[in-house]
Amino acid sequence: ARVDKVPGTFPAFLRTSRLGAQELRRPLAWGLALYGSILAGLWQCGAFRVAPPPALAELARAEETALEGTLLSGVTPKRPGDRYWLAADAADSLPVEPAKVLVYLAKGSAGSSLLRPGQRLRFSGRLRGPARPRNPGDFDEAAFLDMRGAALVLHARRVALLAPPPWHWRPWAWGESVHLSIHRWLEGRFDAVTASVLEGLALGYRGALPSALERDFQRAGVLQFLTPSADKLTLAMGAALLLGLALGLGPGARALVVLGAGALQLLVVIPDPSPTRPYLMAAAALAARRLEREPGLFQIWLLAAWATLLWEPRQLFNAGFVLTYGALLAIIAVLPRWSPPQTWPPAARLLGATLALEVVLLVALSPAFAAYFGAVSLAAAPVNLLAFPAASAAAVAVWSGWALSSLPAPLDALAAPSRWAARALAEGLIAVCRHASAQPWAAVEVPSPGGAGLLVYALAAAALFALPERR
Repeated sequence: ARVDKVPGTFPAFLRTSRLGAQELRRPLAWGLALYGSILAGLWQCGAFRVAPPPALAELARAEETALEGTLLSGVTPKRPGDRYWLAADAADSLPVEPAKVLVYLAKGSAGSSLLRPGQRLRFSGRLRGPARPRNPGDFDEAAFLDMRGAALVLHARRVALLAPPPWHWRPWAWGESVHLSIHRWLEGRFDAVTASVLEGLALGYRGALPSALERDFQRAGVLQFLTPSADKLTLAMGAALLLGLALGLGPGARALVVLGAGALQLLVVIPDPSPTRPYLMAAAALAARRLEREPGLFQIWLLAAWATLLWEPRQLFNAGFVLTYGALLAIIAVLPRWSPPQTWPPAARLLGATLALEVVLLVALSPAFAAYFGAVSLAAAPVNLLAFPAASAAAVAVWSGWALSSLPAPLDALAAPSRWAARALAEGLIAVCRHASAQPWAAVEVPSPGGAGLLVYALAAAALFALPERR
């Protein structure tokens, strides 16, 4: 007998319980709102502020410091150097209080291509505290570190491997090897700017773009496509679902294939709330199906948000969490009310639904863009109509080109169409963003909203979104 058919087991309780979606939705939603309010209050009171250990704070004044610890992440290319996160527990060969440190390793350092998450390493360089922004909209390094539980930055010039990753870090080490393989493939076949754009579109690892081009992407409202985002994962899981359907797999086997493909993708891309949210939602929906419950979109959104904030409460203050969860909540709440009439032609209905989606996202995310970037892009709505399909197609071209180029000769020649498509899509996206950014109405600079301004804006947006239902 299957365990979920045995009376008294928890799956049997879920199947027969009267606690359905409607009954659970309200307490989960109000509980999440209360939990988020408590976390926000604690953040304002400084409860999440990270103070560096005294021993490390003293070393921040030294010319050179050697930090030892476990590498927590793969590489992200940035202007100051290749960026890593380190769980430091020793300095200058002496034990110190464990602390999370942001490390910038000088580009081209010996052994940098061999670094993998989970390794025990020694980084040598200059240790410092976070820099403060000089102008509104500038990068706030102190807030960035606070959101990730760190308080110090190390500009390393040398690195030494002390121990390989233990067994439980091996999957993350494998994912970083795949990422670096794709990175080398892009570097060897495209110029530096095109390779950086394609790596951002496919994996979310945006390298050091020229300042003017990064400003063009920001003003055009498509910078999020070069950062960790949900489309990086939904594309892989959607392809796995289609493969399972084509192979005639049953529901259980299809669920395993979809979740397995998503897990492999998560090992390669940056672990951020944006790609983890669709994975958690897919897991909740597939579990509901297996328990013969009807999965509601809002309910699985709630479960994913709860899982993320219970695992790491600091994610509430991460731009990725605010943008991905806020955007989807607005879509769930508003789009069913803004659907075009059934009497419209199919093409008009599709265009109307797309424009409604763009308006909803612009209204819902404008406060976040104002707080994080100091500007709101008005060009995002028309540009994203082209950017979203182009970004998805470019990601497919990068993955397929990399996979085909790994085949032995002469089969590796099959990667040529993928390389051509990837280059054409990246150059086309750059051209569109440059043209849109040059328009005087492309973006409006706005100050970061205060508490009162944010409340007034939220009430006005809620009234706008409720108009079709409440007249």
